[in-house]
Amino acid sequence: QVADLAAPPGAGGTAARGGADEAPPGRPADAAGAPDPGPGAVVTESAAEEAAPSGGAGDAAADVVRASVTVRNPLGLHARPAAVLARSMAGFDARVLVEGANAASVIALMKLGATGGQRLEVQGTGPQAREAVDAFVTMVESGFGEA
Repeated sequence: QVADLAAPPGAGGTAARGGADEAPPGRPADAAGAPDPGPGAVVTESAAEEAAPSGGAGDAAADVVRASVTVRNPLGLHARPAAVLARSMAGFDARVLVEGANAASVIALMKLGATGGQRLEVQGTGPQAREAVDAFVTMVESGFGEA
């Protein structure tokens, strides 16, 4: 037999939701208007902070560490620096994205086509996100011995 997955009458209507799907009036949808912390600054954001009080078991998983860094070496993220970064990022228990690309992938980093002077947005999630993002920023700021 196939179970009826539909909600009982009246359980899933608009009255039951009470408009909860919409953002409260006057509240910004995101932090796009927040001041820029500057290059190399590492910022931690938590979706759980707004949804529930701290101390919950899922809080660490919801943290997103963000940073911005400027590529210092003139040749940008060519093969050698991309390989150094990817190898380092693969060693962390974190998912790190650079401009949306997987930082643990040499090919993904090279496909960014990042050149000297370009600013990169980095974000990490996971238990070692802060350490991974800090390491990424430090390596890029060092210029890989080419700056």
